[in-house]
This record gives sequence, structure tokens and C-alpha cells, in this order.
Amino acid sequence: SQHSFLVHALEDGFIHYSLDLLRKVLVNAQNNYPASGVDFADPIGVQLLKPHNEWVMRGEPVASIMKEACVSTSYVEKIEACISYNQNSVVQSGLEVV
Repeated sequence: SQHSFLVHALEDGFIHYSLDLLRKVLVNAQNNYPASGVDFADPIGVQLLKPHNEWVMRGEPVASIMKEACVSTSYVEKIEACISYNQNSVVQSGLEVV
């Protein structure tokens, strides 16, 4: 299947992906839509188009989602909810930003 949904940035800011939440959404879809009888081994997939913590502008594509026709479009909304935007860069290295 082709990637059929583009997720666009809702606002300007440094993009943050909640990988834990994203993983839960994908596993939930796998459990609810077993792979038997579908073309794609996973019923839904996501490609992150921007690196974590990169500045994005509102309306810019930030992710591409592929889903089998049988999968509810509510999963697209669940994936969108795993993406947030911050006005300040999030440093996760343990170093302070001055």
C-alpha cells in the first residue's frame, strides 16, 4: 500500500514525536487488524519526515501515514496526537542550554 495521509504541522515550533505513544498506537492497530489477508504486513505505518527537535513551520508536512483500507481513520488522528510543537528546543542530552 502507498502512504496515503500526510500530517502537516499544526503550528510553528520545534517538533517532538512521542515515540512511546506512537509505538502504542501502532501495536494497538496490529492487535486489532491481524496481518492475514492484507497486502502489507502491518496494517498501518508511519514515516517521520522531519528529525525530532527540528524547527517546522505551520502547514509543513511532518509525517506520512500508510494504512490498509480496513483500518479506521481514527488511527490517523491518534498518530497526529503523538506529535507536538515547542517554542524552545528540547535538549535531551542532559546538558543545559544557556
